[in-house]
Amino acid sequence: DVLEVLGIDLLGIVPEDEMIIVATNKGEPIVYDKHSRAGRSFLNAAQRIMGEEVPLNEIADVPSLLERLRRLVGFGPALAEKRVRS
Repeated sequence: DVLEVLGIDLLGIVPEDEMIIVATNKGEPIVYDKHSRAGRSFLNAAQRIMGEEVPLNEIADVPSLLERLRRLVGFGPALAEKRVRS
């Protein structure tokens, strides 16, 4: 485990979040977006640094926008594998 090797406490886990690109393009910090999972994760880490007790969020495997669009039009992972094998 990386934490054991480094001997540090975990401040948080920042999930992949497409809203980071949007915030960067706007020139705004991601923490301003209250709906962003990454923004909430950064805020939680900052609160932990300040000494607050904030529980770690579970990072669920949420499909990206591109993955959701592929599934919507019928190019999900299972279908893509079948096409590669054919």
